[in-house]
Amino acid sequence: MDTYRSCFGYQLNRGTDRLYQPNYSFYPHPADSVLIPPLRSYRDKILSDFSLYVRNQKDWLTKSSDRKTFIKWLEKACSGDYRRFNKKILAWGPEQIEFVWNETANYRDYVNKLREKGCMIQPDVDGVWRADNVISPKIKEELIAAVATLENVPDKKENWRAGSDGQILDLVDPFRWPVRFGHTLDQRTGKPLVYPRRAFIPSNTDNRYILRNESSSYFRLPSEFLTSEDGKYTQIRSYISNLHSPEQKQAFYPLIESIFPHFVALFEHVLAELASIRSGWTRGHGCVHDGGRNPGAETKLQRPKAGITTTDYLAKRKAIFAQFASGGPTTASYLDSTKPLCWRHRSCQNQKRACEGISHKASVIQVNENETPLDPRLIWTPPKFYGAHNLKGRSLKIILQLTNTLLTPQSPVYEESDSWHNQWSLNESIVAIGVYYYAEENITETRLKFETVCADFFRVNCRCGRSDFSVDRTDKIVTKEDRCIAYPNILKRKVESFELVDKTKPGYQKKLIFYLCEPSLAHEMPTSRIVAPQQPETTSMPPAM
Repeated sequence: MDTYRSCFGYQLNRGTDRLYQPNYSFYPHPADSVLIPPLRSYRDKILSDFSLYVRNQKDWLTKSSDRKTFIKWLEKACSGDYRRFNKKILAWGPEQIEFVWNETANYRDYVNKLREKGCMIQPDVDGVWRADNVISPKIKEELIAAVATLENVPDKKENWRAGSDGQILDLVDPFRWPVRFGHTLDQRTGKPLVYPRRAFIPSNTDNRYILRNESSSYFRLPSEFLTSEDGKYTQIRSYISNLHSPEQKQAFYPLIESIFPHFVALFEHVLAELASIRSGWTRGHGCVHDGGRNPGAETKLQRPKAGITTTDYLAKRKAIFAQFASGGPTTASYLDSTKPLCWRHRSCQNQKRACEGISHKASVIQVNENETPLDPRLIWTPPKFYGAHNLKGRSLKIILQLTNTLLTPQSPVYEESDSWHNQWSLNESIVAIGVYYYAEENITETRLKFETVCADFFRVNCRCGRSDFSVDRTDKIVTKEDRCIAYPNILKRKVESFELVDKTKPGYQKKLIFYLCEPSLAHEMPTSRIVAPQQPETTSMPPAM
């Protein structure tokens, strides 16, 4: 019987004719090279950005239903959208405003339903979910006190991350003492763990990165977290790697068992959107006139024949905003103020020829007559939940990490990395990551940036022309104290630069990280239930919990 997995909202046949990987991830993985989405057009980008802006406003659940407030937010957030990136684009017509208005209503209705059930999560960046202030102050303070026991160690035992210039301290680092195939013993048999043999992958498969990104030597050891049927409780059934002494179990495990249930709903929503037929974070309308977003289309783009001056554009946009805010029909249109474009306007002027047009190089926004309409089917809708996405009442494989980012007067700035990062190992098959930012002091606002992997050929062939253009699929989320977030591993990420507020005092950000390994039953991997701690001083496996 064939099985299926989801990749960017599509189901891939895993039958023997295409790809059969019994231990391979059911959800999209960074090693995938199939069905990778194209770049977003600029139009897609501004829709997504403003939708997120609305959902980051204070009391947005009540205020966003008021048209006047909605337009005030639009005026503030998007006043320069027509000229961003040194381009002049026809932005925020009636159709675009209506699209985000309806999408905001979908978000609002769904989040209100979650609140009625006592679930305090909400969507942030497409594909990313967050929850604020859900961990009790008591648990938070006890966690800070417990972490202090890991911080107060001799300097020679401190585990500073390589390449961080002494700014990132890994207190619990799953990379230390990982499982090594051929060396680490299976406690059930007393024999070394053997690298799993993978099924043959046909040469014509599109997924040509599978074996390359699967380490044949080691992997980080996950623990088993058993969630209750209602998802409100968690039991750590096996020790946590590098956090397994009796004293550490007593100090940390009850706290982690209290914190992790708040991530169950976050992870469920991340997974449901990953496997959705119309996954919210993979939507893309394409360029405004891309001929169905078909790079191989034979039809060549025609130069726009009309344009609108920025002065006329701003006046017409003001009228459109006012009509929408009033709740009546929006009859104003940018097309009413367009003028013919002359692509040889300088020649016309030199020859004193009356072309009755405006120069395409002036302060003009080019207008394409055959603009591709927005597809209402791509409006965000709540994720659909099936059995595979339900993490309640299940034993989950979790890799845990505790990390501090420390700034000092001698090193007051955290510099953004040049490279993007995600978890590539298929042995671990990490599908989602949850982060609890539990403490910070004396630092500026921090943000985590995301980038979706894009198909390279679309970078070259995206048929956006002059009246629209393609942009990278990048977004960011504020990572502040008391915030929990969960995001899919398929998103590349990196931390934006931040610095000390008071340069004479130290500052820090502390976080607890949960890596969720592929939860499907098909993904079998050793856990700490069958593998003893790998530290040299440890000679026996702790008793089962």
